This record gives sequence, C-alpha cells and structure tokens, in this order.
Amino acid sequence: MTAQLALAFPAELHRNAPPVARTTDPGTSWAAGREQTESGRRDAHAALILECLRANGSDLTYRELHCALGGKILEAVEVQRRCNDLAPLDPDTKAPLPWQPVLRGPDRKCRVSGRSAQTWWAREHVEAFLAAGGTLPPGEVDVQRTIRAEESECPSR
Repeated sequence: MTAQLALAFPAELHRNAPPVARTTDPGTSWAAGREQTESGRRDAHAALILECLRANGSDLTYRELHCALGGKILEAVEVQRRCNDLAPLDPDTKAPLPWQPVLRGPDRKCRVSGRSAQTWWAREHVEAFLAAGGTLPPGEVDVQRTIRAEESECPSR
C-alpha cells in the first residue's frame, strides 16, 4: 500500500472491499485479482482515482474518470472496480461506511457512453456542495442524507 493511500483511508478498505472475482469466475480470474492486490496495483490505481476525483471535481462516471486519467489505468472496467473498492457499502445495511473517501452519487447520462451511469464523488466535494446549500436529486443514492447523518453523529467534525 502506498503511503499516500494509507493516509487516505484505513485498512478497512480491503476488509470491506468487494472480492477480487465472482464465485462463478474461473481460477484465472481469482489469480489475476490476487496478483493485482499483492503487486500493489490495486492500491495504486485506487489512489490515482481518488486523486483524480479530488482534482477534477466529482460527479464523474467511471468512463469519464477513465478518460480523465489519460491512460494511467488501461481499462475502464478497472476504474469501475477501484471505484467500488473506494466506496464499499456496509454488508448488513448497504449504507456507505463512515470512513470511505468516495461516495456513490446519483445516476446521470455519461458523457462518454451516452448511457445512464452512476456518478462518483470525493467525500470532501459532497461536504462542500452541501455546506453551500446544494441538494442532490431525491430518489437516487442519497449521499446527502449520509453526510448529514454523519454530521449529526459527529458534531466535532
């Protein structure tokens, strides 16, 4: 794990991250996933995505993030997987975890694919957006409610 990534979020990342492959995938998929993790590429790619979200603003789909990264991560699906690593959901409640650096935002039309896609937000961008009086569309993944609930639970924040 890179020093930058270790500072960005705690060890819970790997404990709560999605598995490296589906249970129905062949052994080669599991081996590739383990190799990604053990080589440090999984963490390095997650750090690149987090840095990109912080630098370029949030509200980006995984394909838009892939384009913004300019080839630093070869495949768009790899970006999607690392976004899921950065924004894990509680396995019991399916709610965002309080320490995660990236939140799932509302769906919108992707500027790359032209199809509806989930957006990804750096936590600090959501906090700044809400502090400025912004609201997110109701009925979508409610990062607004998540941040406000955490604020009420953590008044020292």
